[in-house]
Amino acid sequence: MTGARYEFRVSGRMSERARHAFQDMQFHAVPPQTIMVGEVAGESDLHELLARCSAMGLHVVALQRLPADPPAGARRSPAVDEAAACAGGDSGAPARPGTTRADRRS
Repeated sequence: MTGARYEFRVSGRMSERARHAFQDMQFHAVPPQTIMVGEVAGESDLHELLARCSAMGLHVVALQRLPADPPAGARRSPAVDEAAACAGGDSGAPARPGTTRADRRS
């Protein structure tokens, strides 16, 4: 297994201390979870990351290998983009079916 990007979904909000243990990862709080995204060099590193999560008492609820070639400028995972759209982020899509951006502002 060669290096690949992975998304880890962890229950709850990760403290600064916990985030510090995963310095090479990007973090996105999507309550009630935290999403970590980053490069994993190989299978042994993947197992090491999972063991570190376990040792810190973090509950990994999902793990996903991300596509090898993300579009230019898109370093976030698809789940993070989806979560931002559901939270009313400016993704271009309405927050709820049948609403417009103007509806969300009021």
